[in-house]
Amino acid sequence: MEKKDRDAFKERIKKTLGKRINEYREQKNWTQDQLDHYADLGDRYAGSVERGESFPSLVTLICIANALKVSTDQLLVDVLDVKPMIKATMLSEKIKDLPIEKQNQIMDYIEYVIGEAST
Repeated sequence: MEKKDRDAFKERIKKTLGKRINEYREQKNWTQDQLDHYADLGDRYAGSVERGESFPSLVTLICIANALKVSTDQLLVDVLDVKPMIKATMLSEKIKDLPIEKQNQIMDYIEYVIGEAST
């Protein structure tokens, strides 16, 4: 990958990572200051990451993921080449909490869509 492509990719990662962190933070009804506190970040750092202004180190990313109780895969799903596999795992986690009838309906629908896509 050329430098200009890598720089553009890094900007895309910053933007999508910030969006995902924001979504998971809001699901917990936390403020950015609370995420800063729970992830042991500096003041206003979460907001900077959510806006795509800062790019966290690997250690900081793991601290954020641990505070939010999500995997780093979930935070990076939009920029990883293995997105379909990660997304399938995430959907599976959501499906398992549904009543068995709903689980079966969803699985039947998925099988139907796969069959249609294969023809």
